[in-house]
Amino acid sequence: GGYYQFKIGNNSTARPILDKAFHAQKLRKECVPRLPRTAEALLTILHAEGNTAKYNEILNEIEEIRGIFSGAYYELAFVKLMHESHEKIGNKKMAAKYFKRLNEIYDEREKLNSFINEQIIELLIKQQNIEAEEKQAAIMKSERNKDAAIYISMLIVILIFGFGAYRKYFQKEKETQLALDKLKESEWKKEMLLKEVKTAQDSFQDLNTKLNAKIEQEQTMIDKIRAFKQSNHPNTEALLNDLQQTLLNSEKNTEDVSTIAAVAEEKETFFQKLKLKHPELSAQELNLCSYVRLQLNSKEISLISGITPGSVRVYKTKLKNKLGLKHEENLNRYLELI
Repeated sequence: GGYYQFKIGNNSTARPILDKAFHAQKLRKECVPRLPRTAEALLTILHAEGNTAKYNEILNEIEEIRGIFSGAYYELAFVKLMHESHEKIGNKKMAAKYFKRLNEIYDEREKLNSFINEQIIELLIKQQNIEAEEKQAAIMKSERNKDAAIYISMLIVILIFGFGAYRKYFQKEKETQLALDKLKESEWKKEMLLKEVKTAQDSFQDLNTKLNAKIEQEQTMIDKIRAFKQSNHPNTEALLNDLQQTLLNSEKNTEDVSTIAAVAEEKETFFQKLKLKHPELSAQELNLCSYVRLQLNSKEISLISGITPGSVRVYKTKLKNKLGLKHEENLNRYLELI
């Protein structure tokens, strides 16, 4: 505000404001860039008023500040101000002193500028050399990459052809192995089927023998009763004991036949209950459920069904999913409760 009043010629108003601003800026070092301008306006007003004492006081204070910033960027502004101020009051000795310092500052700046220019030129030359080296390195790298690309392309082609040949050979070997495995499985199934037929034949033969024995025993009983009736034999107790022994033997054979029939009936009842609860099960899955319920392991089931133990385990897993059982739930326990 004071500098503005000074510019428009209102020195009486500007004087106290500039004086206050000068002392405030002198104490606050961050205001140094504005201090020369404030001091110049204040000195001009003091010179116009003829206030030599105050004028010299301000000059002394500026000299103290200039000493603090000697050699710094802001010293030039203070030196110029001191030179012009002393020249204005006719103090030629002090004006010459500051003029000399002013020339020294200009020489120092010129030397500094020359040094900076030399450094800039040197940096530019280094930068050009670095760019030239980088360009040469990039060219060499490009050549190496081109050679590497050719080698890699050749290697890829070789690998593709090699992989194709290996895959073809492996596929042929795999097909041959699959054919052998199918042949072995077919022979194994044929052997298992023959064993099952033989077992069935033995079971039917045994059952037929037991039935014939039962028929013979019953016929023997009938013949004994008829003979006893015709002869009017007085020893009834002996006949009853004989008939009782015959009946016991007959009941034993009947029990064997009944056991077979009971097992078949129980199996059919189990199938009915299971189909009622899970109607989506196939006949193969129903048989698998019955084998599991009989506590047969995977190997035993594979011998009966004519499949591998691994396939039996896969079918068990699928069966658990179809029955809605969780992984940790026991299939045998679930089937036993039906």
